[in-house]
Amino acid sequence: MKGAVPALGIQADNRNDMSLEAIVEAVCCRMDTTIEDIRSDKRVKQLVLARAVMAKLIQKFKVGTMKDLGQYVSRDTTSLAKLSRKYETDIQMQTITKELSVKLISQNQIR
Repeated sequence: MKGAVPALGIQADNRNDMSLEAIVEAVCCRMDTTIEDIRSDKRVKQLVLARAVMAKLIQKFKVGTMKDLGQYVSRDTTSLAKLSRKYETDIQMQTITKELSVKLISQNQIR
């Protein structure tokens, strides 16, 4: 498959393209969850953390807006932005965000 990154579960048409969908898929793969769970009303810590990581990566790589992410994961934009700020100092979030950033960059997903 062209542009497949099996280790992250990312599918892209062009390996140099980064998309909101690629970030969501990478986070879901890393957090061992599904997009359906992310979109659900569940407030389990793992899902809340996954949403926060998505918001942080979207901001970091500027591949979309909070509005775009909110529409994609069926969440309120303000809630996602607050999550991102709330978990900024969380060690687990920092570790996961850094790990995914390095993997996405090393897989040439971002220039």
